[in-house]
This record gives sequence, C-alpha cells and structure tokens, in this order.
Amino acid sequence: VLRGWGTKAELLSLKLKKPELVLIFIEKLNLPQRKKQAQKPAIENVKINTTRALSSFLMLLKVWLGDRRDGGEGSARKFVIDQIKETFPELIGFDDDVIVGKICDQSSYFYGLWKLLDIEIVVCILPFIQWTEGDFLPFLNLFPIMVQMVSYSGKSTAIKAFMLKMFVLQWYATKHPDILKTMGQNCTILVETMIEYHNSRMAYMVPSKVPSLNIDHYKKASCLRAAFDQLKRSITNEPTKKKQSERMRQLNMVNSKASVATVVEFKSLVTDKFVAILKALKNGTLPESDYANSCWPVVERLKIGQDKLNKTLTDMVGFYAEYKVLAADPAHPLAKYLRSAKVTVKLMKEELRRGGVTPPPNNNKPLHAQWLFEHIRDNPLLGKPLNYEGEFPASDCSFVPPQVQVQVQAADVMDVTCL
Repeated sequence: VLRGWGTKAELLSLKLKKPELVLIFIEKLNLPQRKKQAQKPAIENVKINTTRALSSFLMLLKVWLGDRRDGGEGSARKFVIDQIKETFPELIGFDDDVIVGKICDQSSYFYGLWKLLDIEIVVCILPFIQWTEGDFLPFLNLFPIMVQMVSYSGKSTAIKAFMLKMFVLQWYATKHPDILKTMGQNCTILVETMIEYHNSRMAYMVPSKVPSLNIDHYKKASCLRAAFDQLKRSITNEPTKKKQSERMRQLNMVNSKASVATVVEFKSLVTDKFVAILKALKNGTLPESDYANSCWPVVERLKIGQDKLNKTLTDMVGFYAEYKVLAADPAHPLAKYLRSAKVTVKLMKEELRRGGVTPPPNNNKPLHAQWLFEHIRDNPLLGKPLNYEGEFPASDCSFVPPQVQVQVQAADVMDVTCL
C-alpha cells in the first residue's frame, strides 16, 4: 500500500497522527469519504441526568410559585407582576392576566420565558408532586395538556401511546369511575420507584425459568415475601423502615435548610431576566438587547402538538380502516402474515379481553392470531377513537381539542370534556 509514497522513514519523519494518516489512505485508495456529522447548536449538546433535571425543575417550581405553590407573596411570579406595575404604572388596576398579556404582546422573549415557567414546567412537575402527596385529581385534569406537549416532539409512537392512554382515561371516567377512585385512593404507592422496588424483591421469589408464567406466580411470591419479611423482623427485632419514593426524597431535599442558598440563586436567575426585559422595554432598547424578539421567537408548542395529535388520530383511523379491509380478504398476500403475526396478538389480545371478548383458552400464539384475524374480519372495527368524526368510522360529534388551563380548580369528579 505504501509503495510509491516514500520510504517508511520518510513517513515516520512526518509524525502524522492516526486520523491524518487515515485521511491519506482514503485519498490514495479513492475510498468514499466519511460523512461529516451535522453541527448541533450548543444548547442541544447539553446533557443532564434525570435526577439532576428533576431537582432543577423542583427548584424552579418552588421559586416560581412559592412555598404554598399559589404564586402569592414570596414567589417569583408575584415579584415579576409587581415589577411590571412598578415599571408601567399605567397598567395598575388591571387583572394580573391582562397585565402579563400586554407585556407578552410586546416581547416574545418575555412570553416564552413566562410560558415556560408558568405553564410548561408547572404542568410537567406540579401534578406529579400532588400525586406523590396523595392528590391524583390534578394529574387527570392536566393530562390532556401533557399529551399536547408530548405530541409536539413529533415522535409517532409516543403520540399514539399517550393518545390511546387519554382515551382509556376517558373510558374509565365514563364507564368505570370506580377504577379512577381506586387509583386515587392508592396513588401514593402507584409510583414507578415503589413498583420497581417491589418487582426487584419479587425477582428473588419467582424462579428465573418458569414455563407459562402468569399472575398466580406473583401472587404466591408476594404472599411469601410478606411472610418472610415479618418472620425476619420478629427474629432480628429490626424496626420497619418506611420507604419513600424518589420524587418525595427530592422534594424533601429541595425544602430542606441545605437548599436555601440554592433556592435564592435560582430566584435571582429567574427574576433578573424579567427585570432586564422590562427595563429594555421601558427604555426602548429591546431590539438591541440580549432579550430581543429574535432571541426567543414565538413557538406555540401546545397548538403545534394539537395539530400533530389530530393528524396522528386521522392516520390511525385510516390505518384501522385499511386493516379491516385487508383482514376481510383472505386472498390478500398479507393475510397469511396477519394470521401469524405475534405483534398483532400482543397488541390486541388484552384490549379485546378488556372489551368482553374472550380469546381461546390456551397459549398457542398462532391459534390466537388466527382467532384475532377471524374476529376482525367478522366484526366492526374495535377500539375506534372516541368522539371522532371522519370518513371512517362515522360519529355524531367531532374531536374537540383540549382547552389549555394553567390553573386547575379542584372538583369532586374528573372533568373529561377536554379528553
């Protein structure tokens, strides 16, 4: 390979590094060049683990809404509104929402920062804190907005998963409110850390290789685990340790005395930006400042997410319509695949069971696939989206996009009109 390029000593005298030497080989051998990686903005290269991100969001929530989480005295939200009234006395006498709206109309940077703190972070963090503390209702009421925020990402699988979960919640609210009531009464243990901890303990009680593993194995293991723990405590006299979820531990850490200085720094970081924007607006220097409208253009994430949600809904309805036509034609070349598709079995078997349709009493996947194929062929479309009006299926009412509400008022029952 090196013949004709000089002697080995001459090449070594150049003191080329490995990447440079590889480039020479690629050029001499006429090999295809490696594609250059696209340069990402610096903000996209920032990486943070989940625990640190959640701690930061909890800090921002505490700073923005205050200790009572109402946006009252002592909160950054109240401070910003007071600064607006002090900077623009002509706005005194208007409601807080009107005052903020007038400033947002003049500065897209102010609008984006306010929306991030007052809507997006609040929607993503506050309901889960209230869930951890025993109030499940805020999560149910704000879940449609979470679906819009997830839909903004454009990831079709995530959009479909959240949309179907939203329909399930609506079905629970209208047909089985007892399920939501049970979930609400036990919401403090229905968190991922508690479930993961329980599953890790069950792993020692359930054999690793069990044919036809089912729920009965885990019921037996749960009973054995509880009896074993009780026997161990009676022998060792160890006190029972109360387990806390990771979210509750982080919440206690944010509210501890050790975090006071950090909370003060977070508050200065937030309020200083709002004060600088208001001063630039007052002096007329906003276009030349670091907070110009071009630095934070208006992006309606919730509206864009709703548009993507509607498109996904229409695509899903069309997909199921084509699926039904395909399943009704045994001569179609894909019919054989549908009869043996494991994915079809996994996705639809449990949903059909919940709908009152009982599959064959065996674990033979090909037979289940055959049964599903025949059932789809002989019955109307199952699992159609609720409250949807389109070419297929027909319905009496149209799909109503959820209304964005920043503050959720407590109610005796879940409001499902936005679902």
